[in-house]
Amino acid sequence: MLALHYLRQENFDPNIVEQHLRSSFSVADHNFEERFVLAEFFFYRGQMKDAADLFSFIDEKAPGSFRRVASRRESVITSLLGRYSGMIEAMKPKFFFIRSAAFPNSIFAHNSTVDPDVMSDLSISRDINFRIRFNRAGPVALNIKIGRLN
Repeated sequence: MLALHYLRQENFDPNIVEQHLRSSFSVADHNFEERFVLAEFFFYRGQMKDAADLFSFIDEKAPGSFRRVASRRESVITSLLGRYSGMIEAMKPKFFFIRSAAFPNSIFAHNSTVDPDVMSDLSISRDINFRIRFNRAGPVALNIKIGRLN
């Protein structure tokens, strides 16, 4: 809670926030929510390998019901994130995957989060930009628009 308090301040020291987040769980406990917030924070700080590793751990070890879908609402951390660019790498009937320099793994997107006018223009290799939320496995794209950011 103290880390989230610091994050809500206009000027915060990211090292202090990370220290509080890291001390909110121990190796053998089941505090997946605290790990989840730390993984989000790693993403925010650009520590993508750490974020990917921690999201992978959460996805493997957390109970099946833990954060299966990404929140539609901003969190303290996602409100600090901008838009990202990427390219559609694979499409299925109800979802697709995005390749982006923003994260080392594919980013999931569900068709239900895409405006129907935009959805009709999506295809493999199409350049897009998007906002990020997170589920137990990592970043999820939403608010998808056509085209790369400059």
